[in-house]
Amino acid sequence: MQLAAFEAGWVESRMNNLPCGDRDSVGVFQQRPSQGWGTVEQCRDVAYATASFLRRAIDADRKNPGYTAGHLAQAVQRSAFPERYDQVESTARSLIAEAERTVGSTGLGGPEMVLFRNGTIGTYA
Repeated sequence: MQLAAFEAGWVESRMNNLPCGDRDSVGVFQQRPSQGWGTVEQCRDVAYATASFLRRAIDADRKNPGYTAGHLAQAVQRSAFPERYDQVESTARSLIAEAERTVGSTGLGGPEMVLFRNGTIGTYA
């Protein structure tokens, strides 16, 4: 699930919380309020958007246990360019590894979050 989320976040926004996009798409995952993802504010709330993505990815994984992370991302995102998610697997893995180096693989143990900004990773509370 984590790899699928990172692939989708990278493809859709380069991990930026965008205020706009194609049609009514917003946020890191470019989710569309008109398609049932939530309000604009919810879709731009990274925690909410990630939880929404993961709920749908978990459901897709249960129905399709052999899917790659890219296929899971596509099952959730329904992109016109489905191949893009698997194409960025190495980038997504690098981002995950960098985040784990920054905060540890078991998490921060507090309210902090990982922040991607201008190609670097940091944390904030």
